[in-house]
Amino acid sequence: HAEPLDFNLTSGFRVSCMGIEHVNLVVTNPRRSADLFERIFDWRTRWSGSGLDDEGEAIHVGTADTYVALVSRPTLVFDKHEYPVDRPGLAHVGVLVDDLDDVEGRVHAEGIETFNQNAIAPGRRFYFFDYDEVCWEVVSYEAPDARPSDLRLAPGRAHEQS
Repeated sequence: HAEPLDFNLTSGFRVSCMGIEHVNLVVTNPRRSADLFERIFDWRTRWSGSGLDDEGEAIHVGTADTYVALVSRPTLVFDKHEYPVDRPGLAHVGVLVDDLDDVEGRVHAEGIETFNQNAIAPGRRFYFFDYDEVCWEVVSYEAPDARPSDLRLAPGRAHEQS
């Protein structure tokens, strides 16, 4: 059993596990988006119901450990052509997969183009835009030695505790 990591090395506060539990995305049609992700990533709908203040629809789709909350806001003015790469905000959502080629084939089968296929160490990846112009990065670390040894720490922050 590994010793918990000390993320604030001066306070002594210790964290044994940290990760993203979910991401919440506003989309135009949660069911359509959930169906897409179920087909592409083999995710499952974990929950569905009314959106905030009974406005629109909300669907949680993902795995047993993590999910994407897809919500519609019918009264929201939405311009999907304003992709915020030039200002603070979400640039893309990254999804780790075992078989990159299989998943890219599934994306193409949906009629969606992929781009920026590359093999920059330590893995391979490609990108695509979903129906609402949210950018998704799909990455695979196919060889065990290609995977970063500790994804919980940024390079240069690994620190042995005595």
